[in-house]
Amino acid sequence: MKAQISAIEMITSVIILVVAFTIFFPGVSFKSEWDNAYLMMTGRDVLLTMDRTNKLQEYSFNTTSMQSFVYKAFPKNDTIIWTSIDDTVKNKLVIACNCTDEQRSQLGYWLRNLKVNGHKVNSYICYTNLEEKINPCFGYYPDVLIIWGYKDFSQEKYERIMKDFLDNRNGIVEIADLTSVDSTQQQIFGIAASSDTFGTATLDYFLKPGNGTVSTYQTYKYFYHIPFPIKADQDSGAIPVEGIPPCASTATQKGNFTFREKIIYLWICDSNTVYFDTNNNNIADFRTTIRSSFNLTEYNFYLNYIENSTVMISFKPLYNFTDFKGSNKLYPVDQDINKILLSNGNYSGLGSSRPIPVVIINESIGKTAWIADFSRGGLNNVKDDHKQLLISLILDVSNKKAKEVTFGGVEVGRSTSYIDVMNYDMFEFYKINLGVGHPF
Repeated sequence: MKAQISAIEMITSVIILVVAFTIFFPGVSFKSEWDNAYLMMTGRDVLLTMDRTNKLQEYSFNTTSMQSFVYKAFPKNDTIIWTSIDDTVKNKLVIACNCTDEQRSQLGYWLRNLKVNGHKVNSYICYTNLEEKINPCFGYYPDVLIIWGYKDFSQEKYERIMKDFLDNRNGIVEIADLTSVDSTQQQIFGIAASSDTFGTATLDYFLKPGNGTVSTYQTYKYFYHIPFPIKADQDSGAIPVEGIPPCASTATQKGNFTFREKIIYLWICDSNTVYFDTNNNNIADFRTTIRSSFNLTEYNFYLNYIENSTVMISFKPLYNFTDFKGSNKLYPVDQDINKILLSNGNYSGLGSSRPIPVVIINESIGKTAWIADFSRGGLNNVKDDHKQLLISLILDVSNKKAKEVTFGGVEVGRSTSYIDVMNYDMFEFYKINLGVGHPF
């Protein structure tokens, strides 16, 4: 019996000693980070290879080209590559629209075939009713919310819904004639009612931003650089001409370019040349080629692209709009003139130093924009210059943070980022995030 007790005591003592030594003298272990380091190095090599071959932009925004490159770089198919893009207009722009079916349909048509710095922008528009929350599209919040038409936002829930949307780095554009300004309009859009008297100006003009930090700078930049897609989808025969060489093709596409009170007919002659009718007699009297500046009725433009029965033209400074402010008497709530993008001259009387806003951009809570309702005369009467202004606002306030991968299926492994510059239509930075992983 005593021998058994001694054995038990010995075993207990050994266990206590082992535990004590483990606590006070822990074993040294080593874990190699070689796998992660190798993945990071591979990602950097891939990015540098794309850059040094002058293909980085193509691979960043063209999934077909990227797929071909990956197959060549990793023929054994034992590596997972994925990419996402930040800080620029997305290839996939998701828009929530609180609007009618007709407005939503027209918006989708205006945005069709949009192209920026050589890459396509595909827009997807979902309806939202604004009563509970912004409806998710594709399983996540849209990049932009468009509110088309006057809404009474006096209920507290609307401010809460929009603040939550803005807190996720998304933006809001309101297209409305405001009959009253409630606290939500003041908080979200930075707008206050004005008691000033209208002046006598007949044109709306841009207030040129003083520098790149001003709220209006990005929209101003987009308006003058992003090409507007003009649909030339009417089949036409030989182009009638006067005073210019004829087009060799007898199968052309016809459309029209509308701005101010002008309707300019145009024809796509070939992949390089567009003909214009500048005096509205349905006979072409002027032609130009892609990547060329040209002038129509006092205003300057630039022909960026011709493709898919679409002519893409950008506006050039200085451009004025036929006034569309309506009866809106407004001013930035904080009196900051730098938030006014478009102005119809100045108020008269005591307010003579105060521009009359037609577009106000606010960044106090996220990024929002209010624009007077240019469609009040009917959607069929909206001109291309108004459409271009709306597109510029949408792209400006849109979320520039990636919400899904642009190439690949899942985000696994290690990610490496690379900053690049585009300057085909305009100077712009963007960041490509490239991930490298293994399937097992």
